[in-house]
Amino acid sequence: MAERLCHFLIGPPGAGKSTFAQILTQLHPHSVWICPDHIRKQLYGDASIQGTWAEIEAIIHQQFDQAIQAQHPVIYDATNAKAQWRLDFLQRYRPPGIQWLGWQLTTSVQTCIHRNQFRSHQVPPDVILTYAQYLNAQPPSIAEGFLQVLAVPFDRQDQVNINKTQQLITAAQQLR
Repeated sequence: MAERLCHFLIGPPGAGKSTFAQILTQLHPHSVWICPDHIRKQLYGDASIQGTWAEIEAIIHQQFDQAIQAQHPVIYDATNAKAQWRLDFLQRYRPPGIQWLGWQLTTSVQTCIHRNQFRSHQVPPDVILTYAQYLNAQPPSIAEGFLQVLAVPFDRQDQVNINKTQQLITAAQQLR
C-alpha cells in the first residue's frame, strides 16, 4: 500500500472547514471527503439533526475503509474541537501507510457566528463559543498523532490562499 497524506480539519462551526475541504478536493481530486454533517443529512434528511453518534461513526468507518482500500487520501471534515475527539479518531483511523496533516482554521468566533447565520444548518451561537474555548484550551498538536499541524493560510481578502496551501502540502509530503 502506498503511503498517503490525509487531511484532518479542525475548527468551530462556521470556521470554513467545508469550504477548505472543497479546495482540498480541487487540489487532490482523488481524495475522499468524509463529513459527519453530510452523513447526518443522508441519514436524517437534515445536517442539524445530531442523531446517534454510533450510527454516524459506522458510516465514517465504512467510508474510510473504502477510501483506504481504493488507495485514496481522506479529508476528514468535522469540528474536532476536543483533544480527546482528535486522539480517538487518530488512534482508530491510522492504518499503516497513512499520515494525517492537521489543518486548523483559526477564524474568529465573531466571524464564525456571522457565517453561521447564512448556513443551511445553523448551530446555536453558544456551541460555536464552547467549541472555540475547547480549541483555545487544548489546541491540536503533533503529539496527538499528526505529521504536522498547520494553520489554514488566508490572504488579505480573508480567502484561502490556494498556492500557499499547496506549498504547505508539498513541504509536508517531503517530511514523510
